[in-house]
Amino acid sequence: MLFLVGAPVGRAGFAALAHELAGRFTVVTHDPRGIGASRAVPGMAAPTPEVLAEDLAALVDRFTGGPALFAGTSGGAVTLLELGKRHPDMIGRAVLHEPPLVSLLEDADLAARAAAAFGVAEADPQRAVQEFFDLSGAAHRTGPDQMPPAPMALPALPAEELDKNRYFLGRMAGPTVFYAPDVEAVRRVPVTLCAGSLSHHQMARRATRALADLLELPLIDMPGNHLGASAEPAEFAQALGLLLEP
Repeated sequence: MLFLVGAPVGRAGFAALAHELAGRFTVVTHDPRGIGASRAVPGMAAPTPEVLAEDLAALVDRFTGGPALFAGTSGGAVTLLELGKRHPDMIGRAVLHEPPLVSLLEDADLAARAAAAFGVAEADPQRAVQEFFDLSGAAHRTGPDQMPPAPMALPALPAEELDKNRYFLGRMAGPTVFYAPDVEAVRRVPVTLCAGSLSHHQMARRATRALADLLELPLIDMPGNHLGASAEPAEFAQALGLLLEP
């Protein structure tokens, strides 16, 4: 049984990847709280990594009583770091793809820019999306000798996307990128760290490199960039399957 875990990516974002993996695994996808069919409601707990990890643990417990396989991308990889701390016995193996942990980067300017983007998300989600797009570089494809291009203006987002980003950037992203992993707890669970082969010099790959150094683990290249799991599902699934082998 393989759980695909994202934040904010949910069932829709993993649909193609799940299809590619279905011949080898029993694949489970879900919408994190506040995303997709999981509607945010008044009084709901904030979607922090701690809360999302407990949500995931409840889902795992419902499907299987034993250890399972996990693949987490972006914020979903951060959720898995916390799941490993709280419920290490649930993890048979976890592949973590580009957890965007600004907390691990000694980059005060980047941290300040991220906090500023999250701070305006409720009032001006278009600006928040633009600022986070610029600082993350995640939509670009950059090899080892390429830097992300100069900032480019995004088109105006439709109302539905603005509402999504009020929630994602205003409530979910901050606790995710500023999450401080418990390195000693992570050492006790079987994790593999990977990053896009076309994510060089981008925020999330830099953070994953820092985590790999802390854990003394290799950083494995995966197809595509930060969005490889959804943009290149066939190639990503093939590489992921190899990482999940016993």
